[in-house]
Amino acid sequence: MEPPRELLEDADLVAYVVVPESATFTGRLNLIVDGERLGRVACLAICRPHDDPGLLLLHCDASWELLGIQAWNAPGVSKIMTVEEMLKQVERYYEGLTGRWSLV
Repeated sequence: MEPPRELLEDADLVAYVVVPESATFTGRLNLIVDGERLGRVACLAICRPHDDPGLLLLHCDASWELLGIQAWNAPGVSKIMTVEEMLKQVERYYEGLTGRWSLV
């Protein structure tokens, strides 16, 4: 699988996955985009911003068009700092992605 093109100009791609049909979307994700809760997406990417120590989770469609970003930047919320932490967090949203990620 080819990595997605540059998703954000101010962040580096760290890992990506095309979400297989076999992965279960748990519904635990509570990401609001344009006033609506974002549901299952086709692709996910983990990026490291150039100006921030935490990681971002990008939710994308099948063409890698960005649908939403999780940043863990609200007051009192701990940033996700490592890929391992992020993969554990994402597994809460999509069960069955372990071992499917491509690291860059």
